[in-house]
Amino acid sequence: MKIAPLHYWIWLGKWIPYKIIKTDIKGYYSILETEYGKGKVIVFGPHPEIPPRMNGSVNEFFGLSIYGIPRYVYSWEGGESFNMSYNWWILRRSIAYVCNLPFPPAEELFIYLSHQNREVEAYVENAERVEFYVDGSLAFIDENPPFKMTIDNGRHIVKAIAYKNNAKAWDERIIEV
Repeated sequence: MKIAPLHYWIWLGKWIPYKIIKTDIKGYYSILETEYGKGKVIVFGPHPEIPPRMNGSVNEFFGLSIYGIPRYVYSWEGGESFNMSYNWWILRRSIAYVCNLPFPPAEELFIYLSHQNREVEAYVENAERVEFYVDGSLAFIDENPPFKMTIDNGRHIVKAIAYKNNAKAWDERIIEV
């Protein structure tokens, strides 16, 4: 089997490659369960919140981390990019497992709320409909993309739930207009 290596760098007056870590089996998803205190934890090899690329490679270079810290970082290069919803079912099912909840369906479903002025848009992948809630009350149901609604001026808690078959995913934001 082929191993997808990840280089571990250390600082010895300068950054040098210290050793190669075998993070996962190439072509297979890497995940494990462990315990932390009295609870269960799911540990992922790759970042499941980042859309993967198939038949691509990982480029390793000195740059800034997502926190603005100079260090060696990694990015995908080449290959076919998958959509945001590709891995999210794995996260939802892992959270349900850790919390001893019923497993949600393994659907590729993703939602992300954004707004500009009074217009709120739910960016979704693979949804059949979206329900918008404003300050806890159902405000609008949209069954046709783009999934949008308009809110009144003021500060609001906006929640949108995307549905596909028996699955649902949601996002919630505090929006001030």
